[in-house]
Amino acid sequence: MTMSTCIPQPRYRRRLGRRWDVGDRREGFDGACPVGGAKLRASGIIFGVISARPPRGLLMLLGPLQITTPVIGFNGGVLTGPDLAIISEHLLSPDVARRAAELLTAHGAQVWVFSGQDWLLRHADDPYISLEERTVGFRPTIVEDFGPALDVAAKIVGVSTDFALLARCERDVATLLAGHASVVRSQAYYLDITHPLANRASRCRSSQS
Repeated sequence: MTMSTCIPQPRYRRRLGRRWDVGDRREGFDGACPVGGAKLRASGIIFGVISARPPRGLLMLLGPLQITTPVIGFNGGVLTGPDLAIISEHLLSPDVARRAAELLTAHGAQVWVFSGQDWLLRHADDPYISLEERTVGFRPTIVEDFGPALDVAAKIVGVSTDFALLARCERDVATLLAGHASVVRSQAYYLDITHPLANRASRCRSSQS
């Protein structure tokens, strides 16, 4: 997630006009952040949130931090207002989304689909569900088939406790979807598949516009 300098353990800091961009390792923030955010605004510094999480998963931050600027979720896949109204979005094409889900399944990974405001999965006993629930602040919806959700998918995640399997999956899926999707492991157990413009490299460029 990308926020102000009150985030602990910064990985990088980049000046973007009048905006500081600071990464963190914990995907969280401490009690000092609301105060820090107020100080930044008082100094004329734009303060916003950019994250790999779905916009809905950022609601827990928007109130305490008094965010009034657009919110960038899925690393640039979806741009919303603080009320989560869509401003713009880069979605996977339906064909690419279906191909991605098929490839993940064929490799033996579990498939999660983030579509609209929903987090969809097919098996209630998938690994890491409780971890993701804590991260995004809401529960998944269990479905038998992803169906039309793949027509408007912002992010598809391959999930596995077999890290070597997921590494092979990353290599194979990235090759097969080259030019049509960003395919990268955000964690050893998560393989994120998004629109080519929705990735950590491009999100900072888009946030300057």
